[in-house]
Amino acid sequence: GYAPDFVKALVPWLPEIKAKGIKVVANAGGVNPRGCRDALAKAAAEAGIDLSIGVVLGDDLSAQADAIRARGQSEMFSGAPFPDDIWSMNAYLGARPIAAALDGGADIVITGR
Repeated sequence: GYAPDFVKALVPWLPEIKAKGIKVVANAGGVNPRGCRDALAKAAAEAGIDLSIGVVLGDDLSAQADAIRARGQSEMFSGAPFPDDIWSMNAYLGARPIAAALDGGADIVITGR
């Protein structure tokens, strides 16, 4: 549900990220941002690097699908009706939650899609 290659690619850079105070923001969380955070936290702990990892949640709208469908929402370009069966439903939340995580001291912020 997340991008494991992001975690693998970032691990060699963790000492420099921490030492230089580099901030990293990535939408590598896919549909499981907590899982991405946990994998990265585990890799950082194994490397002996203490990082603060923020996660932006709230983009998963799957639980609201029935209510949105009931309001008659349709596809914005084709006008096709809202599908009966969806696999995922996500919204872009903008930069405010990312900025809040950084302001709160996060070294790395992981968002969903």
